Amino acid sequence: KEIDDKLLNLLQLNESNSQSDLLLASIEQKSFDLQPIPFKKAIDFRVNVNYLKFLAIPLVIWGLFYLSGNNSIFSDSLTRVVHYKTAYLPPAPFEFQILNDELIAIESTPFILEVITMGNSKPEDIKIVFNDETYYLNKKNNNEFFYKFEQPNHSFEFYLEANEVISKRYRVEVIKTPKIINFEMHLDYPSYTIKEDEDVKNTGNGIVPEGTIVIWKISTENTLNVHFSTELKDKMNKEVIELLLTDDEENYAISKTLTTSIDYKIATSNNNLKNYEVLTYQLRVIKDQYPKIFVKSDIDSVSRGPVNFLGQISDDYGISHLQVIAKNMTNNSLSIYNIDTGNSEFEEFFYTFPEGISLEEGISYEIFFQVFDNDAINGQKKSKSQ
Repeated sequence: KEIDDKLLNLLQLNESNSQSDLLLASIEQKSFDLQPIPFKKAIDFRVNVNYLKFLAIPLVIWGLFYLSGNNSIFSDSLTRVVHYKTAYLPPAPFEFQILNDELIAIESTPFILEVITMGNSKPEDIKIVFNDETYYLNKKNNNEFFYKFEQPNHSFEFYLEANEVISKRYRVEVIKTPKIINFEMHLDYPSYTIKEDEDVKNTGNGIVPEGTIVIWKISTENTLNVHFSTELKDKMNKEVIELLLTDDEENYAISKTLTTSIDYKIATSNNNLKNYEVLTYQLRVIKDQYPKIFVKSDIDSVSRGPVNFLGQISDDYGISHLQVIAKNMTNNSLSIYNIDTGNSEFEEFFYTFPEGISLEEGISYEIFFQVFDNDAINGQKKSKSQ
């Protein structure tokens, strides 16, 4: 409205037939007055607000396709228009869909691949191709299939194929398992048992004398640490030892002196699998037994003179020494005499009383024998005769 009348008057003057200097000066003056007014003020964009409701229609259509996952219709169409010289194949009648949450398998452990087909048609068979070999998937129902990889040892790629439809390539990552590849026990027996030290391979079970030093030697693969846990048979004492990998060598060793039976476990771990392989064993400890003694005599058959004794002594790991003891019944003093014997596990002896013992006339004596074993762990144990 700022230029309406001025512009109309200017146009009328311009169309006049009489072009005098005064008229031209008037036209020039009016033109000069119109210059400060920008032309865009002649257009009111606010009147276009009424047409925004029509813009909502394509936006709603695009939003529906986007939410349904079919927004590729627009991009595909655009691509075909731009690349008009390219020949395009018709879309596949179905597509493969992997149902597994993740394609991760554990080494030497069966892995089941689950597949369904989505689309207008359903293939009767699906083939899987991996390691340059082709196999058929097992069918569960109309559009569900599965394939079982028995013992995957390495990561691999595969693709699916059915009715000339080929899937993209997929990759199955195989996690290496921590494993024990060599297991050995060295048994260092107490020297007094006169048993030769022994190496036991591929088993952790055994029966050992009390005081045996056991050295476990473990070789592993794909392992970062080994847990060694022991539990006494009374269930009151538990111990866990963690052996960490050092110097990039997967060899471990641990030793213990056994004085009681134990149950123990050996578990291997790495970054991906915790305590994956757990081996359970038992070691039974045989306690050193008390020595045994049996004695016969001819006391009942004689009334005077020497008395003869015949005896047998035994022990699980050998005899230390044998004594005959005469106890003074008046003052309880003891008279002790050592009888020569060997150090074997079984001995017989003969003794004639009162050899090696000083007696007092008129005193009654109680006579008995006692034998000692060679237990170096708990100290010598003794047993007495009647």
